Amino acid sequence: MRISSLLCLCVIAITGCDNQPVKTDSMLHLEKVQQQVQLLIDKLDAQMTPEVLAVPQQNVSTILYAYELLAQIDEVYRQGQVKDLRPASLRAIENDLRSLNTALATYSIELMDQLVEKTLSLRQKISAIKMAEVGAAKASSETSIAIFAKHYNEDIEACCLRDIYKVRQILATYERKQFEALIAFSGNVTSELVSILQDPDAAHAYKQKLTQLHPSQL
Repeated sequence: MRISSLLCLCVIAITGCDNQPVKTDSMLHLEKVQQQVQLLIDKLDAQMTPEVLAVPQQNVSTILYAYELLAQIDEVYRQGQVKDLRPASLRAIENDLRSLNTALATYSIELMDQLVEKTLSLRQKISAIKMAEVGAAKASSETSIAIFAKHYNEDIEACCLRDIYKVRQILATYERKQFEALIAFSGNVTSELVSILQDPDAAHAYKQKLTQLHPSQL
């Protein structure tokens, strides 16, 4: 009887030492999501250096990348079907990023200003070619115009439009009320450029709009 009791106590002691809480599938899933998010937070935090915060206009590409990382974090939460569990560290970084949105708005306006100059340059080239058209040279001039137009489209996409649309999406997501007019104008910028190609005088009204949209005027 005494031996039986001792054996019982040993079994209880052994099983008691190994009595770790079992993680459910939902707990394991949440851990996985949080690990994925933390990896992205670490990348995001590495971008937000004192230099970026102090001189945002010289670090726009870094800011845009930081917003891309933030979007990836949102997507991890969405795909994981996990509601808002943002840690305090992430919320602090988001606040820092949003403080830079005025610099992004200014950058977008500067890019749109470049677009009008490139568009006027293209129109001058087209006008020069058309003035030189004589008889059979028309077919050749049309080819030249098509080449110029192709290069123009590639140029404005690479230099300006890509980032303009990125900034527009950021402002529409985080600062829609403050930059509503800029968001609307940048979404319609290609139509504005077509108007300038058709009538160079439209460039004056375009530049006036950019001046009115500048954050310093808000």
